Amino acid sequence: MADNNVAGTPNESGLPDDGAQPTSQQPEAQPNGQQTEGAQGADTASAAPGRPAGEADQAAGEHDQADAGASAEGAAADADGEASREDKLLDELQRLAAEYKNYRQRTEAQQIRDRERAVGDAAKRLFPIFDDLDRAEKAGDLAEGTAFATIASKLRAVGEGLGIERFGAKGEPFDPNQHEAVLQQPSPDVDALVIGEVVEPGYKLGDTLLRAAKVVVLAPAE
Repeated sequence: MADNNVAGTPNESGLPDDGAQPTSQQPEAQPNGQQTEGAQGADTASAAPGRPAGEADQAAGEHDQADAGASAEGAAADADGEASREDKLLDELQRLAAEYKNYRQRTEAQQIRDRERAVGDAAKRLFPIFDDLDRAEKAGDLAEGTAFATIASKLRAVGEGLGIERFGAKGEPFDPNQHEAVLQQPSPDVDALVIGEVVEPGYKLGDTLLRAAKVVVLAPAE
């Protein structure tokens, strides 16, 4: 009679009769305080060779502070540069504004001079007529209410409307810039040069002299 199956021999299911389960290979536990070679390499790599970990951390902190200082200096330099550009732009705008103001003033002044010159050229043609009216008035030919008096008044109004100013009167101080002396006479009644008689009145338009007044000048007697 054959013997019973020996324990541990496979049966029809292919498993040992004693029910033992196959075991998987487990890594051996490392003793406390030990690390794998990879972890040790990472720790040693974080520290500078030949320098303790504390000194490495201090050096890293100093490096970060240096970077922060450089960044602050760069920001300050950028701010100074921006302020300088703004100052230059402001100066340029002020210069352009001043140039434009001067240009406008020169243009306006030139326009006034051109107008006065044009009006003056036209008004000069009226001066002989005004002189005839003055002589007729002295002769008594422009009596009030007559036709000639009305015409004379209208002609003189035209000159005033153009801005023509008449000057030169007896007793005024003599001004060589505006008066033309046709004769000079000594007089005990004056202590400076004055106009004794107006031969022809002068005319000006604004600051523009159109015609100097022809006068007789009285001078102090010696």
